[in-house]
Amino acid sequence: MPRRDLNQMFAPATAAAEKSEEIASLKAEIEALKTQNGQGDFQEIPVNEITSLRLPEGMGQPRKYFDPVKLEQLKDSIEKHGVLEPILVRPTSDGKYETVSGERRWRCCKEIGKPTILASIKPLNNTDALEVALIATIHSEGVSTIEETDSVLSLMKLYLNIRGDQRDKKIKTLLESAKNFQQTGYGDIDQETVDLVEATLGSFGFKLGSFVSNRLPLLDMAEPILEAVRTGDLSPTNALLINRIPEEYHQDLIQVGAGATKKELRQRISEIKNSSGSINNSGIIEPSLRDRVHEQYRVVRQKATWQKIHGNPKLKKKMERVDTLLKEILLDLG
Repeated sequence: MPRRDLNQMFAPATAAAEKSEEIASLKAEIEALKTQNGQGDFQEIPVNEITSLRLPEGMGQPRKYFDPVKLEQLKDSIEKHGVLEPILVRPTSDGKYETVSGERRWRCCKEIGKPTILASIKPLNNTDALEVALIATIHSEGVSTIEETDSVLSLMKLYLNIRGDQRDKKIKTLLESAKNFQQTGYGDIDQETVDLVEATLGSFGFKLGSFVSNRLPLLDMAEPILEAVRTGDLSPTNALLINRIPEEYHQDLIQVGAGATKKELRQRISEIKNSSGSINNSGIIEPSLRDRVHEQYRVVRQKATWQKIHGNPKLKKKMERVDTLLKEILLDLG
């Protein structure tokens, strides 16, 4: 058997290590923006010359949902103290700038009418800009579990060059194959890919097995709900609440949940319970008391009619008494 070249043997591990170091370096740069407080190579640029990150295939700024309460708090802080952490932007061909990191700060400045914002300007291509934006999102405080999971998967899609309409399905299948390969040593995947996946996840404190078991199911929510989260119309917390409810109520609840607090959404779900029944632990709507009584009334009426036709005087009278009682209960229930 011919001996393998040492460079070939260690190439996968080396590539994974390099990617891990690259992520660590980018995380350090992003963290540096938070601590320099305007001391460095920054410029004040016009707020109205900035736009959100624009990338092909709909892969723009990864963070879509911005908590309105936290945005108000940030606005108050900026009005009192200014922007303490510079944002990161890239120049565009039309002479403007796109946000790579610091979307919330830019949005707040825009809403309160602040003319300029302190920024670091870096000429990044689409791949580098998306990589930095994704890492900044995963690394930021207050990011939701869904957004964090989505960003990690998008980062791996970027590293593994997974594109096209089925990219979400492809990356999930690939991760499941990687987990199987890790556990058994077999599967339709190569060691280099597994190493890269593990290195990427490890850079953010995730283990392959637990990520596949605990994080991937989060993205199995009904597609309209997930899409509402990704477009920023629905908070991740409200999305999880809605996903527990039967599908026929999703569209109504997505509209209610857009911009609603968790308490307001729970109130709407409570109204559904009262009007259509109760929702059990499995998310199945059970008939309300009125519906159950009405169904029993219908059954009794049918049996009473049958007894009247076929004869059985004693049973007929009993059925009539039950019929009357159920009718009274229905009137009381409204």
